[in-house]
Amino acid sequence: MREEEALLVQVYSDLIDGFGVNHARAYFCLLSSEVKTARQVIEETGICKATIYSVLKELIDADLVDCSNSNPRNYFILDPVRVFNKKVEEKRKALLKRLDTLEKVIANGDSEESQEFLIKVGKGNQTKIINARTKEQIKDKHEALEVKKQIDEFVRAIPEKRKDFGVASYY
Repeated sequence: MREEEALLVQVYSDLIDGFGVNHARAYFCLLSSEVKTARQVIEETGICKATIYSVLKELIDADLVDCSNSNPRNYFILDPVRVFNKKVEEKRKALLKRLDTLEKVIANGDSEESQEFLIKVGKGNQTKIINARTKEQIKDKHEALEVKKQIDEFVRAIPEKRKDFGVASYY
């Protein structure tokens, strides 16, 4: 994997679920021109035909790439800086929403009885907050406060990470 592709995986894997090496190769290939067919992407990346169509569909679903309605379809990237800023903002909002939920859970966790801390993830699904080290569910208010502190630090670091990649921040 080339250095540029590795950087794309590093940047987008935190922002887009499932973004991997094949996604980075296809995206980087499309960065180098205005439009390409799937066949051209296959030839330039070495990604097999069976895989490239699902990779291109996932890039489209992630709003990184679009395609024409012509036959054969022509694939092209959307404005990389605008898309990156949008993805970072979406991730920041999701983290802040989780943090807000966690703060509410902590505020309600003052009673002496054992409680389960739940936080909403995704489209209405709920998951328990699990201690990554012990693999046990967090039931203690102090542990939950530590999780909140780590999320706070991550959210505060987002603008600095954007500067590391040469993207201007707009917050």
